[in-house]
Amino acid sequence: MKNFNNILKKALDKTHVVIEKFLSYSRENANQRTLIIVPVIVVVILIPYLVFIRPPSAFPAGELVEIPEGLSLSEIAELLEREQVVRSATLFRSAVYVFGRERNVKFGDYFFKEPRNAFIVARALSYGVYGLEPIRIRVSEGTMVREMASLFAVYLKRFDEERFLSEARPMEGYLFPDTYFFLPNADDRLVLRTLRQSFYSRTVELEEEISASGRSLEDIVINSRCVVEAHRYRHAASGGRGVPLLTWQDHV
Repeated sequence: MKNFNNILKKALDKTHVVIEKFLSYSRENANQRTLIIVPVIVVVILIPYLVFIRPPSAFPAGELVEIPEGLSLSEIAELLEREQVVRSATLFRSAVYVFGRERNVKFGDYFFKEPRNAFIVARALSYGVYGLEPIRIRVSEGTMVREMASLFAVYLKRFDEERFLSEARPMEGYLFPDTYFFLPNADDRLVLRTLRQSFYSRTVELEEEISASGRSLEDIVINSRCVVEAHRYRHAASGGRGVPLLTWQDHV
């Protein structure tokens, strides 16, 4: 037993000496280690980010990204890679699995104001963070259909300007000027329907005044359009100086 204790003591002493030598060497060469380890860590982290995680250079910021209903996770991942939303379909799928949402990816339109990395995109689709916020669009009194078409086309990604013009021209004067709020994925038919509904809801409010005027709604609309055209002519003839424009209600 005594021999065993002596052997154990000698072994511990030698171990202590070895550890002290190692620590001493480590302290003496700390700067060299740092110069080697830090760049290695940076490279290990940076390369995957640059290659797989960071947004593609052609990321569709400010555009609608449509995820059609019925697609599998693999099909969605391939679509996003093809549309330059993510760099790697595989990484996107992996990120969705990390969130535990591989069977619950939300379909629909997504809107990213600025480029987002693969993990943020995966989170958005996993939890339905669509990024769609109402856009305020002001249609001023006297705005003609062709001007409305140009105005809405600037803000709404699904707005078909030609179709709107085709369907709205016969309704000139029957689209109410007002401030409207539309989501970025609103199309021209929704816009037209909203403007018409707004017009008819406002005319209901003025029903008594219209009746008291002894004129039909059609006569009032035609008169209003004539006044607008006359105002435009006077405005142009005056070199762009302000000429007061009556509101629609003023023609009742």
